[in-house]
This record gives sequence, structure tokens and C-alpha cells, in this order.
Amino acid sequence: MAHGVVVVHGIGEQAKGESLAMVVNPLAEFLKQAGGPNFSLNYVVQIDSSPKPAEAVLTFSGTSPSGVAVPDSRWVFREAWWAKSLMPPSYREMLLWTARQFGGQMRAIVRGLRNGIYEGVRDKLVPLPWPLKLYDRVVIFFLGLLLLLGVGPLFLFLLVSWAFSFLPNVLGLGTLSKQLEGLLKGFLVLNVGDTKVYVDHGLWAANVRRVIEEAVLDILKGADFEDVTVICHSWGAIIAYEALSRGSVVEEFLSKNPQPEKKITLVTVGSGLNRSLQMVDKSQSSLARPRLTRRLMPSIFWLNLYSRYDPVPAGPIDSALFAQSGLQKTSIKQSRVVNLDDIINDHGAYWENKDLVAPRLVRAINGGNYPFIETHLNPARILHRLASVAKMASLRLFFIYLALANAVAAWLFRGWGQGMVGFVERVPLLGEGLVKVHQWFKLNQPLGLDLEPLAVWALATLLVAILALTVYKIIRYGIWQDL
Repeated sequence: MAHGVVVVHGIGEQAKGESLAMVVNPLAEFLKQAGGPNFSLNYVVQIDSSPKPAEAVLTFSGTSPSGVAVPDSRWVFREAWWAKSLMPPSYREMLLWTARQFGGQMRAIVRGLRNGIYEGVRDKLVPLPWPLKLYDRVVIFFLGLLLLLGVGPLFLFLLVSWAFSFLPNVLGLGTLSKQLEGLLKGFLVLNVGDTKVYVDHGLWAANVRRVIEEAVLDILKGADFEDVTVICHSWGAIIAYEALSRGSVVEEFLSKNPQPEKKITLVTVGSGLNRSLQMVDKSQSSLARPRLTRRLMPSIFWLNLYSRYDPVPAGPIDSALFAQSGLQKTSIKQSRVVNLDDIINDHGAYWENKDLVAPRLVRAINGGNYPFIETHLNPARILHRLASVAKMASLRLFFIYLALANAVAAWLFRGWGQGMVGFVERVPLLGEGLVKVHQWFKLNQPLGLDLEPLAVWALATLLVAILALTVYKIIRYGIWQDL
């Protein structure tokens, strides 16, 4: 008998097979590494342009390092690829929709991240190393600063961009609008746009959901599958939740073909469910709330994984959503993990987390049991992850303090900033753009104000910040690769 797995990706323009590879490859490496030299693992992959779903089959057996025989196992992964199953919205409607959603979403994200980070700081079960505690407090400070100073200007920027989109393309009036569209369209339309279409347009949502339903039903109908695990990332969690809810096609099939022996596990990873709750409240579709607030099928077991620094879930699943699911407490489990403690990159870092995520995934896939003892989530894995992330946090803190010290020095000592800007301006190619900005402020006085000293300070501060970020990435990805 095989364990069936459906992989559901999030928003964006993923290629067919991309999310399947991102999930399966790290799991295969984790199993092989844990299994040791007497452990055999093979996989057969089918990713092509045919209508069939991308598929990967893992088979493994052998003897674990502890001397325990690992029985022959077969895991069948199928990708529910829905990236081409909906029509993207227009740029103009996305600007206005994002402006309406922006304030509430940002407040919820910052509040959720702050609470989640504090939760980690106060954790008595597995105390954080001191560099992480210090780094946490620095991040919490900057999150508060972002909420205080950043939300208003960004909201106005979105509204102004929306208004400019109506300018006719005559006499050069539409030039700025086209430049703004080039800057924002890729992110708003081709990424965030998926969420708007799914919430507001029931037809496209049904077309997306059908892909997941067909993949789940295919495994449920298969006589050689003993269970099905749906692993979904980001916005894929909303689609999978709806596909496994009461009144769905899946429930209709199970009501006519009862299969009590087949366990269904929903694994949400970096879930966007918290974000969808607020989107539903502001949706222009009267059908959005009834669709997206249904109860899950009572036979579901739900495992939710979220990282401390992931802004998409921004903490655990909201208690109201858990109550809405209708599941018993024994059918729901939440686990907070430590990925990279990096707000920018944490959301995509789950799959490579072999310390805290991989053990939980292999247990869920394997019917709720670890395949063998070396795959267990143990204190050594937790301590290794915390120590590695603390090391990177210490490096980040060093560069943050370096950038702040440079900003203060450039403000207090004018020659410091001028010397730094002047040096970079003399570097061929590297300083061309810098020269243009500096010269403009030197030759022009907007509103009669001499802004050159302020421009020099801003450029000197930006230069060191960029240099610090570049050096950090060289060390992080080129030297320290133990995460």
C-alpha cells in the first residue's frame, strides 16, 4: 500500500513541477541522510507538458543506523498545479483593491509577527540563545516604526498610482503612469492578483479548486493508497481548505463511497488563511463569505506549520478560524518552527528546513508515524536549528549596527559622508547613477532649499546599507551553509 500526497502551491507564476520538486527533493535528502549507508531510496519522476499532473514516487527500505529494519515504503506525490487556471485581474483594479486591503492587512501582519516573536522570546520550553532574543527586540522595534511611519505613505502611493492610471497617453502625460505600472504590475497583478480573483470571482475559484479536488479524488479512488496527505503552501492553504470543506465535491464522493479506513490529513505550511479572513470581509462578492467560511469535513486531521518570522500567516491560525473549522481539538495541531528568522525569506524557507519541518512532514505523510527512529523530531535537531539561526542573527545585528553607526557619523560629520560619496563617484560604472543624483541636488534647490547636505547623508547611508547587505549575503550563502 502507498501513501498518497497532493502538493498545492501558493500564488505566483510557478512552472509545472516546480512546487513538487521544492517539496520532494528536500524530503528525499532528509530520508537518505537519516537512513545512512544501509538505507536504499529511489524515486521516479514524471514532469512533462502532458495534461497529467506532475508526479514523483519515492520508494525506500533497508536498515537504519540504529539497526532497525525499515519496511518497504512507497510515497506517491502529485502536484495540484493551478497557476494557469485563473485569469489575472487588471492593473488598475488591483491598485484600488490593494489600497482598500492594505491598512488592515499591514496592521494584522505587524501585530501577528510581534506577538509571535514575543511568544518565542518568552518560550520556557526551548529557551532562545541570547543573540536571537536581542535580534527579536531590534526587529520588533523596526516593525513598530514601519507601522507608524510606513503604512500611511504607502497607502497614499497606491491611491496616487491608481489616479495616475487614468491619465491619457497624450502630450507625455501617461509617461509617469507607464513607469509606475512597470514597477508595480509584476507583483500586484501576477502574484497578489491571484488572491483577489480567488476571493471575488466564484467561477475562477471553482476552476482552481477543481485541480485540487481531482488530485485528491484520484488518490481516494485508488485501491493501492491507504491515506492521502494534502500539503499546501501560502494561498494554497485557502484552496485546499475549501476543497476539503463540507459541501465540497470531495465530501460528496465520500458520502456515496465511504472509506473510513483512508485517513485524510491537511498540512498547511506558511498558510494564508489569516489573510483571507480579512479579505472576505472587504470582498465585493456576496458569495465570498459563505464559500470561504465553511466547516471542514469532520474526518480531517489538520496540521498547521508556521514560522516566527513569516509575514503571511503572521502567527498561528486565528482562533475564530479554528472554531469555524468545526474540528475537535484532538484533530488540530499547530507547530511553530524556526526557519531563518528573516521576514523577507522565511515564507519560502520551510521546505529546506530539515531540522524542524522535514520530520513533521514525513510523519504526516507516513500516516502519523515516523518511518524510523532517525527521522524523529528530537532535541538535537531543535538545538542545531536555534544555534545556526542565532549565528546568522548575530551577523545581521553586526551589520545593522554598522549601518546605523555610519548613518549617525554621516549626519554629525559632513566630511564623512562627502568623502564616502566622492570615493564611490570616482569608481567607473559603479558611481554613474550616484553622480547624477548628487549633481542634481547640487545644481538645483527645490522650493529654494539647499538639500545637497541631506542628499549626501542619504546617499552615504544607503551605500553602507547596500554594502552591508551584500557582504551578509556573501557570507550567508557562500560560507555559512549549515541551515
